[in-house]
Amino acid sequence: MKLPESYIFIASDDEYVSDRAAKEIFEAQKAVFGEGVEAETFDGRAQNVAEVEQCCTNFMQAAQNMSLFGEQRIIWFRQINFLGDNQTGRAEGTKEMLASLQSVLETFNDPNTYLILSAAPLDKRKAFAKFLDKSGHLQLINASRSTEDMLPMILQECKKFDIQIHEEAAATLISKLNGNHRMIMNELEKVITYLLSEEEKEITYDRVNELVSEFGEAEFFELTDVFYSGNQARTLQAIQRHFFTHKDARAVLSSLQNRNRLLIHLRTLHDSQYLNLKSYQFDKGGFERAKSEFSDTFEDTSKKSEYHPFGQNPWYLGRLGQTAQRFSLKQLIDIQLGFIEVFQRLIDHPNDHETIIRDFAIDTYNQGH
Repeated sequence: MKLPESYIFIASDDEYVSDRAAKEIFEAQKAVFGEGVEAETFDGRAQNVAEVEQCCTNFMQAAQNMSLFGEQRIIWFRQINFLGDNQTGRAEGTKEMLASLQSVLETFNDPNTYLILSAAPLDKRKAFAKFLDKSGHLQLINASRSTEDMLPMILQECKKFDIQIHEEAAATLISKLNGNHRMIMNELEKVITYLLSEEEKEITYDRVNELVSEFGEAEFFELTDVFYSGNQARTLQAIQRHFFTHKDARAVLSSLQNRNRLLIHLRTLHDSQYLNLKSYQFDKGGFERAKSEFSDTFEDTSKKSEYHPFGQNPWYLGRLGQTAQRFSLKQLIDIQLGFIEVFQRLIDHPNDHETIIRDFAIDTYNQGH
C-alpha cells in the first residue's frame, strides 16, 4: 500500500482493528527506514479532558522536535479514543486540543519523520474528521463482522505459519466468537500454536469446535449445533456441560428456535425448487432468485437476522443446508411446535430446566428427528 506523505491516520469502529492495521504500517515503515530508525509510541487513551491535553501535548511535542542530525523517526500516536460521540469527545477542551493537533498535521513537513495516528471510533460528523477526510491522509478500516470481510484477516494470519484453514472452520470460528475481532485473532493464535505442537497443518471445523469456546451471543453455539447433528450422545453431553455453569434454559431454547426457523426456511425453499440443497456447493444462484422473490416479505434482508436466511453468510447457509436435508419440512415444524410445549414447561417448572431440555432432546431423537 502506498502511504500518503508525512503522516497517515487510521480509523475504525473497532479499536483492535485500527490498532492492528496501524501496527502493520508501523512495522513496515521501520523496515523501510532500516537500521538506526528511532521508533516512538504515544498512548492516545484518555478518560477526561486533562488526559486528552496531556497525551496530545506529548505527541505534538515529539512531532515538532525536528531531527538535528538527520535521524529517521517513526512516531505512532496509538489507540486514540476521544474522537467519538461521547462526553470526553464533546468537551470544549477536547475540541481545542484537536484544533491544535490539526494545525500540527497541516504544517508538518519533516522529511526524516513519519507520523502514524490510529483511533476508534471516529465521529465523521466532527470538524477534525472532516479535515482528515479532505486531507487525503485518512484510511478507514472496515470492522464488519461478516465472514466475507473477516476471512482475509484470518487467512493472512494462517499464511504466516504455513497453516491452511477450511472455509467452514473459519466461518465457525467467527460465529462462535460473535465476530469479535480481538477474540477471533487471540483464539486463532491458540489454535495455530496447538496445531504446530501436534505437527498439523490444517484447521478443520472439528478442531475449531474442539478448541474454541463460545462467546457473547454465540454462547449456545455448541449445544444448538450438536442438537441437529443426529448424535444423541454428544447432544446429551453438551446439555450436561451447559447446565454445569448455567441454570436457565430459556436462552438455549431461543437459540434452538432461531436455528430451526432458518432450517424451515431452507427446507421450504428446497421443496419449492427455489434452492437445491443436494448440490455439492451452496446453490448461490437459486438463493439469489429466492431472495429477489421473497425479500420484500422481510424488513431488511441486507442485515443478518435469525428470522430469515437472506442476510446470513452463504458458507453458514451451506452447512445448514446439509442439516436441513436430514429433516422433512413436517419434522422441522413438529420440532418448532415442540419448542412451544417446552417453553411452557420451563415456566411451570423453573427448577427443572436441565431435565426438561434433556427429555425434549431424547424425545426428539426417539421420534426419528
